[in-house]
Amino acid sequence: MSINADAAAQVNTAKTGISRQPRITAATDVKKIKNNATNSATDDQIIPSSNNTTALEKNNTIPVSSAENNITQKEVVDPVDSILSDISSWMKKQQANNAAQIDEQLFVDRDDSKYIQQPRILRRPFITLSYAQTLDGMIAAKLNNNNQTTTSNMKISSPESLVLTHRLRKMHDAILIGGSTFALDEPRLNARLPKPSLQQPMPIVLDTHLRHLQQILFDTIFPTDSTLLEEATIPTHMSVERIRATNPIICCSNQAAFSFIDLMEIFQDVHLQRKRPKTSYKIIVYKKIDENDHMEDACMPIKITVHVTHHNKKEEDVTQEVTFTLLPCPINERTNSVSLKHAMYQLCDQFEIRSVMVEGGAGILSSFLNECNDDDNDESELVHCVCVTIAPTVLGGLGLPSLGGLDALMKKSDEEDEIEESPTLKSIDGRFIPLGRDCVFLGRL
Repeated sequence: MSINADAAAQVNTAKTGISRQPRITAATDVKKIKNNATNSATDDQIIPSSNNTTALEKNNTIPVSSAENNITQKEVVDPVDSILSDISSWMKKQQANNAAQIDEQLFVDRDDSKYIQQPRILRRPFITLSYAQTLDGMIAAKLNNNNQTTTSNMKISSPESLVLTHRLRKMHDAILIGGSTFALDEPRLNARLPKPSLQQPMPIVLDTHLRHLQQILFDTIFPTDSTLLEEATIPTHMSVERIRATNPIICCSNQAAFSFIDLMEIFQDVHLQRKRPKTSYKIIVYKKIDENDHMEDACMPIKITVHVTHHNKKEEDVTQEVTFTLLPCPINERTNSVSLKHAMYQLCDQFEIRSVMVEGGAGILSSFLNECNDDDNDESELVHCVCVTIAPTVLGGLGLPSLGGLDALMKKSDEEDEIEESPTLKSIDGRFIPLGRDCVFLGRL
């Protein structure tokens, strides 16, 4: 076959990276092809010009420009899809390797005075740390100068990064935040972009002493001691509308959980003594028990549903309802907060949660990474990957550092028979991915 020089050059270019079948099979014998066929062929297409040309030849004829376009399209990969694909593969690998292991777990009774070692089959979910920060490492803005009140509702990242966040939420079984973020920002903790999903992740809140939950419902904090609680002034109103997340799971200490139940009982008794209240409350508590071993009942979930009815003389009554679940967990004595390791075990065991997306705030992010830096080998795999969006903005002194609570990374050196500790760097295997005006760091720990 004879073709012109331009067409031949384009064919050679198009053949790069393309597997093409022969235009003429062994069973096809084409001996006569018009010599002047190339005179009518265009620069970007090969046209057989013989009556003996078979249909197979025509079907196998591929325009060079179309082939080049296909190559270009295959090389363009959506960065969000690339990030989700990597996390999904890591997640499947971790879940496949998450073989049941027998370990000893500490269970506590109501007054936290007895510890019982109980062999159990423990599993832990895949954990992704995901948050957005400014160039100077700020994750939230301070509302005042006392460094106590901050909000993460400030928009830091681009719309493309926001879509990534919601798609990450969709691929995880649960979203986890701290009690401070839960109380201040009143987040919904669901997946809404690019469109609402029917299957939503479970909202999880870490609130060790349930102070933030009390602040939300009663706008005050009560003592955990039962004697002091009976002497405290109990409010007559409960603000359930501030809990916008659907059926959140709140991880807390065992003592805080039972103290909160006592508080709800006292609130109910005080309310029943009122005559013709404008607002009535009905509180229902469901306590899960272990039929095989009642020693574990102290760490079983407690589901609380509050029905609120606003009575109107001239109009119909308006009702509200909120449900949340308390999950009592052992306490980390070093930090005096919920043991993240055991909390993850219980979420997996009690609620079949296989993956958790940790969004913050800063204290929670630092706590997860601090447990990763623990000398215990089992703790080193608490976090499996990090997905950090870095926006080209600066917040300065009014910002809250994303990892301000992270412990210093130290290494031990033995020089001249003296053991000394010095600061060190911890390398994270990952890559930077441009996304809109932002840059996303995706890495494994």
